[in-house]
Amino acid sequence: VAQSVARLAITLAKTNKLSDIIMIGRTSESPLIQKIILSTQKVFGGNFIFPPEARYGSALGALASVEY
Repeated sequence: VAQSVARLAITLAKTNKLSDIIMIGRTSESPLIQKIILSTQKVFGGNFIFPPEARYGSALGALASVEY
């Protein structure tokens, strides 16, 4: 699954002329998931970024979408 996610992200990033792919969510903090994604990056390109405390990225996005 991680390799499929990485390949899809790389394809979408290239289509939109983006170089960086920021991984958020709790799953992206898994060392095994990171290893698989980074090995996929070596083959297909892209620049994956795993920010510290990535698990809060989804919550921050949800908070930003709330209308006051």
